[in-house]
Amino acid sequence: MDERGHNMYSAGFNRYFEFASGVSLQSLESQLPLLEIREPISQVTRVSSHEIPRRDRLKILQVEKASNYHCQIQNTHFSFISESTGNPYLEGHHIIPLSQQDDFSYSLDCFANIIALCPNCHRFLHYGLKSNKREQLIRLYEDRAERFDHAGILVTRAEFLDRLI
Repeated sequence: MDERGHNMYSAGFNRYFEFASGVSLQSLESQLPLLEIREPISQVTRVSSHEIPRRDRLKILQVEKASNYHCQIQNTHFSFISESTGNPYLEGHHIIPLSQQDDFSYSLDCFANIIALCPNCHRFLHYGLKSNKREQLIRLYEDRAERFDHAGILVTRAEFLDRLI
């Protein structure tokens, strides 16, 4: 391979690395819907007594970066700085749980279904009172309905709320 070929390969690898690490997604949350595709369901992982599809940790990191490290339920919530990233600590959350994957034809592990949350809001969505979560879930659905459709997650607002409340 000559020098020009090596430079082209190196540049391509560097652009892919920037994409994979989310460098190009910082503060570009509006760009994530452009990456929505209908993805096949991934291999399953056994968790306790049932199997769930594997999570793609890279997608979660990209969603966190695209959110500019702000909680997507309440962007004024501030989390501690993570030792490993040097950014505010966030947790990736699948809005429709991966445990419900069998009810869908396309992967739930997609950008449309992942949000970045501060630890408090993440626990709220998992363990908060159903009556308190309803308003937030309606807002999440309204924000994501079009993206859900594009990703092949076909669910009405009523079905969405029935699944999560």
